[in-house]
Amino acid sequence: MDSINYGMALSQALEGNSCLISRTHCPREMERPEFFFTLHQLVYKILKTQPSNHILTEQLSGGLMKYNVKKAIFQVAQQEPDERMVTHYYHLIRDHKNKLAGLKNDPFGMQILSRYQSILSQAMDWEDSFQTAAWLLRNSDITDLYQFCYQNVILVQPHLIYRQNNTNALDFFYSFCEWIENFTKRNVYIVDHQGLVSTYENSKFIFFTKLNEQTITY
Repeated sequence: MDSINYGMALSQALEGNSCLISRTHCPREMERPEFFFTLHQLVYKILKTQPSNHILTEQLSGGLMKYNVKKAIFQVAQQEPDERMVTHYYHLIRDHKNKLAGLKNDPFGMQILSRYQSILSQAMDWEDSFQTAAWLLRNSDITDLYQFCYQNVILVQPHLIYRQNNTNALDFFYSFCEWIENFTKRNVYIVDHQGLVSTYENSKFIFFTKLNEQTITY
């Protein structure tokens, strides 16, 4: 059973409005719940609390990051890269920002990174936005999120943020949990693909309940 289905069942059982969040978009084969958000959509709501970030928040599209990678490759190679090459360097740059060293082992990696950073200039890409949002949650006076009316936040597909190339996403998520516990009355839950539910209390996740397939309604 998919953790998204378990998350939807948990949202129906909890008191108050609930939303699901995930590292990625809802799978295409599933009908996307209207209360489903990616972590980046959550980042957007945090950055929007700071007026100075208005322009930056308009530039967090994954497609735009790929476009900038493509421009960087073109400037180094002096020829139009194919999609496979763009995807290759896109992931290498994201890995680099998650403290993985693959980019240094690529013969053109550091040149392309330098060009990419020049193109990006003062703007943020996906990984930068995670780091910035985490810093804001830990160091600024944010008291609420931009247009966010949910009492319960449920992380689904949790295995995605524990991957080695998602350390920025993981750091952001735990900063978000800590901020919620310290400054709001909201609740945070994690639901895995086995229906195991944990809740965030006293700076850590503890077991909350186990759902079973009988709790799922279609």
